[in-house]
Amino acid sequence: MHLQLSNVMDQIQLEQMKILHHVKELCQNSVLQGSLHVDDSSSSSAVYTPDCYEREQEKEVIGFFDTNGYVTLRRHGTKVGMSKKRLEECILKHNVSLTR
Repeated sequence: MHLQLSNVMDQIQLEQMKILHHVKELCQNSVLQGSLHVDDSSSSSAVYTPDCYEREQEKEVIGFFDTNGYVTLRRHGTKVGMSKKRLEECILKHNVSLTR
């Protein structure tokens, strides 16, 4: 019996997508207290981050921002392990004016 590598790779890819979908559902239904960050360039690559870790990241970045008026991706985002996208979201969410 011969096993084709392409068949194995297709099966592995399918299983990865099932796992990502399942973890995403668990996060959305609050079974897992955290979020799934999927790599935009590769839908089969993702990182699960617990809520408590994200809160600590945000606390550190916001604390520096409130004190100094700025943050940098290179120094602060990388230091706490935040992507550029999450760092931007964190700062924007923190600075949204509630008055119109």
